[in-house]
Amino acid sequence: YELDFEADAQEQQLLPYPTWLPGVEGEDMRLPGPLSFVQSDWFLVVSGIIVAFNIMCMYIQVSSDITKEDADALSKVNEVCLVFYTAEVIARMMHFGTHFCRHAVDARWNVFDFVIVTAGIMDTWVLPLMNHEVHKASSYWLPLLRLVRVLRFLRVVKL
Repeated sequence: YELDFEADAQEQQLLPYPTWLPGVEGEDMRLPGPLSFVQSDWFLVVSGIIVAFNIMCMYIQVSSDITKEDADALSKVNEVCLVFYTAEVIARMMHFGTHFCRHAVDARWNVFDFVIVTAGIMDTWVLPLMNHEVHKASSYWLPLLRLVRVLRFLRVVKL
């Protein structure tokens, strides 16, 4: 019996993704499918690195006295990261399907990511396309949207 327990403990250490929940004995919480990589450990690590890099770029953009060329380059980096985040959320929606908001382990993170990515899309692409009057009226919401985007660092905690 002790050997089985030790083997189970070693298996859990090799799989940092929570594959069980208290009260749900032995049930693997990973969903199978062609997009199952969105629940893999390596994908979580890659996403965390991209998030950390993006936060660093956003910090440099707002806290440093940088040239216009550097600001434009950092804006492009933010847009590339937003494209990655959008693709990730779409892949997670397709993978989880109806479990996107109901999965025992990932539901809260899925909704959190969806809100942050939507705020990023609004801030980066939608609001700038609107005419000046609408954009001016939204100046109250813009700092809030940017604050929500900075909360992206909480995704690193998921690791």
